[in-house]
Amino acid sequence: MKQPYYDFQASTSQLSFTFDSIGPNGIIPKAVVYSPLYNMADIYNLAFGDMISDEDFDDEVISNNNDRDKVLATVIQTMLVFFETYPNKIVFLTGSTPSRTRLYQIIINREYYTVSEVFEIEGVKNNTREKIVQNKRYDAFLIKLKTIT
Repeated sequence: MKQPYYDFQASTSQLSFTFDSIGPNGIIPKAVVYSPLYNMADIYNLAFGDMISDEDFDDEVISNNNDRDKVLATVIQTMLVFFETYPNKIVFLTGSTPSRTRLYQIIINREYYTVSEVFEIEGVKNNTREKIVQNKRYDAFLIKLKTIT
């Protein structure tokens, strides 16, 4: 989490965020949105992608703006802000495609020791939750703020 990240703007609810990706393909507006997962008040889905209008974004587009790590670091920073407002909530994270879920797995593994100081991360495989095991493939992740005792 010591990676450089973009400045971002938060909504007053701290449930949506916007920032600009800057790279060889120009300035690409991005959005990060946290929304309650189905009727589960404690679990929020994290979705992000390229903005296609003021109200909508595409979470399947591949920007290729050569700033993937900075974009993902920015998403993690928005998660910290989300948890400042909603410290008892859980964030559900899965990719819009299997390759994106794999990318999240790679980032979580790479940054595991750093992020595990702040977050508790569970992996979800075949609808079963477990404390994350590094290098094990998961379908999704559940992330919550670590309780400091």
